[in-house]
Amino acid sequence: MHVNLTITIEEDLISKSKNYAKKQGRSLSSLIENFLRAATREEMDKSKISKKIIKLKGAVKVSDNDTGLRKMIR
Repeated sequence: MHVNLTITIEEDLISKSKNYAKKQGRSLSSLIENFLRAATREEMDKSKISKKIIKLKGAVKVSDNDTGLRKMIR
């Protein structure tokens, strides 16, 4: 179900966004809805990944000499 939402955005951003949406052949509402879907999905994915990483903490031993790997897994 769709509902109306009133938001306040700078006028120049609205104008640029409407032009972008038009070039994409979509409505501004559609662009905003897809952005919000992606943003909330990303947050949900982060929380799932974090729990898995916490469970793995300490499971892998990394050599003190391998600083590149240490940086990557932090």
